[in-house]
Formats: sequence, structure tokens, C-alpha cells
Amino acid sequence: MKILHIHVKKEYWERAKQGIKKEEYREIKSYWIKKLEREYGYDLIYYYLGYTKKKRIFRFDGFVKKKIVHKEWDMKPKEVYAISLRKPIKFML
Repeated sequence: MKILHIHVKKEYWERAKQGIKKEEYREIKSYWIKKLEREYGYDLIYYYLGYTKKKRIFRFDGFVKKKIVHKEWDMKPKEVYAISLRKPIKFML
């Protein structure tokens, strides 16, 4: 079973836990190109609160490329990978 590990800030983790956040964004850079496009075929996403053991588990349901405006990138348009968080499995402490 292939697992994609994603570590996020508390505000994003809480929003995903509440079911508000349905996608996780990652800037299109060599690291994520390798992780998503070359190693494609994940089964699960482990979505961690920072670098703690707290995680939310999602079934990997793919990703798309999108252009978004977000505060993390100074509200400037940026092309990103939008990784689906639409299929939660469970929450673990």
C-alpha cells in the first residue's frame, strides 16, 4: 500500500478535520512533480498536524492542476497541484 504523507499547519488541518477543506494545495516544483507525477499510484493520504503524530487519513483520489490565489503565495495567482481530500477514512491521535 502506497501512502502519501502531507504535513500541514494547524489551521488547514482543522479545516480538513471539520470537512470544510476538500483539497490540499502544493506548489508545482520538482519535489511534488516527482511525488505526484512520477510516483503516482498512492492508496492513502496521511494528513498530519505539523510534525506531530496526529493525522487524518484519506483515500487517495487523485489531483488536478489549478491556478489559484492564496494567502500563502501573497495573493498572487499560482499554478498548483490540488490534491483531493474528499474521501476521509478516519482521524487518529
